[in-house]
Amino acid sequence: MRLRVRRIAVWRVNGSYRLQAATELAVSRLLEGREQAVIVFGEWNLRGRVLGFYQSSHGLGDVIARRSTGGGSILVERPVSYASVIFPSTSLNATVDLAREISGCLGTGFAGATRLGPKPLSAGVIEYLGDFDMDQVIDCSRIIGRRPRLVEETPEGDKLTRISRAYAERRWIRYDGASTLPMVGEARRDHYMVRVGVRLYEGRFIAEARIDGDFLAAPPAEPFSTIAGVQGMPISDQVLLALETRFSAGMELYGIEPEDIVTAFRYAVGDLNDE
Repeated sequence: MRLRVRRIAVWRVNGSYRLQAATELAVSRLLEGREQAVIVFGEWNLRGRVLGFYQSSHGLGDVIARRSTGGGSILVERPVSYASVIFPSTSLNATVDLAREISGCLGTGFAGATRLGPKPLSAGVIEYLGDFDMDQVIDCSRIIGRRPRLVEETPEGDKLTRISRAYAERRWIRYDGASTLPMVGEARRDHYMVRVGVRLYEGRFIAEARIDGDFLAAPPAEPFSTIAGVQGMPISDQVLLALETRFSAGMELYGIEPEDIVTAFRYAVGDLNDE
């Protein structure tokens, strides 16, 4: 079933971080009901490694950007095209299905996908980096509606500049992830991976916990806050069961399952000893 999108705004933007900022602005406008769908297009002019939201930058000296949509690492060695497609979506799975359909048309894989905002008014976000032009993106993205009308617009310049500075910040781009903690476990499913790092105090209590990997999730920040929520608690089967429940309720994962996160946690801490 096709979405009821009758109008797609097309934003041309210059500059890598400004493109990411424009995507964020487009999500806000959709959630406010001011746009039905938006295509952001422009040249990605930064050379270096572009990480997905959950990937660790530890030990990597060539990281120049981090995407908010998750997914894997992309090494950009020359200027390429960037496009994001923002549209109404009912779920993360529906967003990924559409991402794959557009990818098949474009002839390039999608960089990442997520869903933002409360249901039923939520925004699916898909990012692409590769060799394509704007006409191709527009033609391939028409599937989000039935004969949608295209309107070229310009995003608000002051907001765009302010938000783009945040995407250029080192504290956004750099994330040490699980690998710098003393106890690390990993779980894989097909082509996706999740890793959990743990540091204990008094040999039993969780002083710090981090998650990283190349999976997709929605809402995008929930994996970080859910893992951080177990800090201070004693290691036990009950805690890990509660963790799996929290990842199963109110959060969407793609590429991994809640039990994979618990498996990685178990590998990190070794044998549990409930007292």
